[in-house]
Amino acid sequence: MLTLWNDPWPAPRRARGLRDLRREMDRVFDDFDRALGVTRAGGVAHELALRETEDALEVTLDVPGFAEDDVEITLDERALTIRGQRRNELPEGASVHRRERGALAFARAVTLPCRVQSADVEARMSRGVLTLTLPKAPEERPRAVRVNVN
Repeated sequence: MLTLWNDPWPAPRRARGLRDLRREMDRVFDDFDRALGVTRAGGVAHELALRETEDALEVTLDVPGFAEDDVEITLDERALTIRGQRRNELPEGASVHRRERGALAFARAVTLPCRVQSADVEARMSRGVLTLTLPKAPEERPRAVRVNVN
């Protein structure tokens, strides 16, 4: 048990050690997020989920505070990229007294597990969640094989 009144380290030295530990832990978690492809911009994690059904892939991505026009989606073969940029634009003559919500940009890229029909991809946004439905290419869909009896 540590008693603070008999602590051999002065307070500033303890604080420095904790600050250094915090920075190291932040670095470890940032490296982990980068390895997973999670982008944290301004403290916001744009988390992605990829689900597969028999006929399609479904991608959901958290994009809080972004409008449809702020998001760009590109599909090249099996590479899906989603980019977003939110700007802080003030009306003419306005001034800022406090700003905690700034401009923000992100990019997420994922390799899809199968080919999709790019012409039939649907995107919709509701309540800060972007949902993409990517129909599988016909050759990627399961098909029943009929057994013939001789």
